[in-house]
Amino acid sequence: MTKLEVLYPTLKYFAQPATRRAVTGVPLINLKPKCFFLQDSGFCDIQAKHGRDFKPIVCKTFPANAYFFSNDILVVDVNFLCPLKISSSPENDAVLYYEDILKDIMVAADYIKGAGTVTARRPEQPPQVRELTKQIIQHETWSRDSFRRIETTDLFDVLATWELTSLQENDSEPEVPPPHLITEKKQELELFRRQIVMFIGAEDYLATRSTIDDMALIVLSSSIRMSILKRFPHIVYETEFLPSISRIFCAASTLVQLASITQGTPCSLQAVSTVTSSFLAAIFLLGHLDHVPTIPAPREGEKMTIDAALSYEGNIKRFFQFVYEQNDELNLTLREIVEQHAKEDRFDSLMFLKSLSGNAISRMKFLPKGPTHSIS
Repeated sequence: MTKLEVLYPTLKYFAQPATRRAVTGVPLINLKPKCFFLQDSGFCDIQAKHGRDFKPIVCKTFPANAYFFSNDILVVDVNFLCPLKISSSPENDAVLYYEDILKDIMVAADYIKGAGTVTARRPEQPPQVRELTKQIIQHETWSRDSFRRIETTDLFDVLATWELTSLQENDSEPEVPPPHLITEKKQELELFRRQIVMFIGAEDYLATRSTIDDMALIVLSSSIRMSILKRFPHIVYETEFLPSISRIFCAASTLVQLASITQGTPCSLQAVSTVTSSFLAAIFLLGHLDHVPTIPAPREGEKMTIDAALSYEGNIKRFFQFVYEQNDELNLTLREIVEQHAKEDRFDSLMFLKSLSGNAISRMKFLPKGPTHSIS
């Protein structure tokens, strides 16, 4: 602000005063439906006249300037005010690279940290948190470009690679699994997808898998994984999250393709992000169809509250009551529980999943039923 005011003297009249102490950014009143500094040509006046390094950090990093914290990790996400797309020609496109984004945010780390949360971060993490943080970052660093390592843009090849590498027991960088193992795991995941399609009653729409929207899921996969970890902090990363993440993405792919078909258009990056964020609880549950859900018993005097639309509240409460009363004895998978409950109350399983809130799901854990169990 101090540097810009010298070049744009009227800027100070449009700066809003800080509303809290130690604010790191200064908001501007903007009267026209564009940025204060945007030329009629579409170029940034600051960058055109004074160079990119002179721009405020929030502008310099756009569109990679949507920040949030997940497991004490700062996630630099994309801002869909920009019409982002998957690059088809790096020579003609303005391409985002991880290395360039990292250089930009390291220059203004204090601002970025403040923008990502309204509360101060802990100055020192406990050893177990630091180790988990290191593990998540290592996995994300390897996974986000895994499609380049196996030279494919098929989502289910990538999902198979994720699952196989997550099971490798070493601290070094994972090795790419042999092609025949990827093929076997891919077939297993495609079977799981068919089970999801049948479960939500979408056989007429999704009888065959379309790959047209899958690349968008691959590109946004790191953002989606970190959003899941933020939304469901009870998940044990190594034993519950990594083994199930490929199946969670099977569910994400299914709902994204269902949205694409019913709306009659290929999903853009923004549409894929909207679908996955809007239905994160449903995607998470669908990814655990072959797992046994257990709900931690409320502490004495504690009540379970369901944050959902009033029209769905009764069905959700009846479902949880059924799980509480029956599941310990029957050892049912999620699929079996909902199917049995649906036979009794005759409600649609997809509507049930859509109505569930993250608050309700955060009370559930998912335990593998065992390697011999088949969902077919």
